[in-house]
Amino acid sequence: MATDKGGIYQRGGFWLDFARGAGGERASDNLYIWWYDPARGRQRRKTTGTADVRLACDKLDEHYLATLKPTDVDRATYDVPTAMVDYYLEVGSKRDSADAIRARLKHVQMFIDREVKAGRLKDPVLPDNIDDGFLTRFRAWLLAAPIVARKKDAEGNWVDGKERPRSAATVEESVIQLKAALNHAFQKRRIAHVPPMKHKTRAQVSSPRTERITVDQMGEMLDYTLRGAGRYGGHPARLLPLRRYLIAAVCTLARPDAILDMSVAPSRRQWMAADRRFALNPHGRQQTKKHRPIVGVPDVLHAWLEATDEWFVCSERQMIDLTTGEAMTVQRGVGAIRSAWDTMRLELKLPAGWGPKLLRHSMATELRRRRADPWEVSGQLGHRVLKTSEIYAAFDPDYLSTVSAAIDDVIADLRKAAEQAFHPKLTQEPSATEG
Repeated sequence: MATDKGGIYQRGGFWLDFARGAGGERASDNLYIWWYDPARGRQRRKTTGTADVRLACDKLDEHYLATLKPTDVDRATYDVPTAMVDYYLEVGSKRDSADAIRARLKHVQMFIDREVKAGRLKDPVLPDNIDDGFLTRFRAWLLAAPIVARKKDAEGNWVDGKERPRSAATVEESVIQLKAALNHAFQKRRIAHVPPMKHKTRAQVSSPRTERITVDQMGEMLDYTLRGAGRYGGHPARLLPLRRYLIAAVCTLARPDAILDMSVAPSRRQWMAADRRFALNPHGRQQTKKHRPIVGVPDVLHAWLEATDEWFVCSERQMIDLTTGEAMTVQRGVGAIRSAWDTMRLELKLPAGWGPKLLRHSMATELRRRRADPWEVSGQLGHRVLKTSEIYAAFDPDYLSTVSAAIDDVIADLRKAAEQAFHPKLTQEPSATEG
């Protein structure tokens, strides 16, 4: 277990400190990793490249873990909180779902702290302390805690917003993440064995979701992004991120995280304009079990992509360039549309308990009704992964042709209900200035 030393941080034989001159004054603003080298008979150091203590501690942990050769004593004292921290540092932080992984592990840590304080667990909490009783208590505790949205008030302070119930499936994600952390520790030989942990399957924690929305309801959703309601009423610009999300969801059937990750930036190599293809998985991102395929680009999506500067799901603001006096549109990517979605869901009386993924499932059902090939629908959803020999098929003119035809057919129907919502440019008066 890591301990403090010298008011900064120490782990194993490594400690964190500044480089200092003969008089004790700092020789650099950056923190250094220090250790004693018995072969050279002196202390050695390595810069962390940062003055931020939190980041420097992470650097020291990485250095320590890279050189660690666990002994039997190490394995006997390696506790669960340390395993979770190390797993996040070495694995979780490098994934696109890093924020979600951190939140899931934080829930486990909060529960461990609660159990220790109540005397039900003894500190340090070792892997052998994780049993069915622990998991049963954890599930009950977290399930009873609602999800509370955080937002900033008028003064810019973070305050609690709306609450919504936490699902059993969400709770189980934390159990799965804990299991992953302990498996990682075992693979690194930091613990002797992994306690027998059985997580519940999706079928066990989630009832089959049969609710779907119709094409008419999809049209109402697009129309809503123009007219709005409540605090969004009459402000189509405020609902532009939601409209962009809906357009992408109808045209790609992608998962919510993949849609929010859509970009036209050349470095990401996602938009292949000449081929009318879009790679939902950006260049350099490792594919996961939730595969992100290459999909076709309908005319509607192509027009919106052409009207995008970087992130597809973005807000727009009309500004005046004080240097030239010309009006310009500034786009800023957004990280979520859940709040706008929830407000729309209530206004339009859409199925409760569903997030934006409802549109993905509904579109998949609609494509099957319109005779799209089930094998192609599976490929569009990322459920069927192309083999290496099939990759070039993504650029064949007939690639996912029945899916493309069905999507075009849905869009034609949607245009009848909300034609204006399909135009990527809104007429807005410049509302601010920028130097």
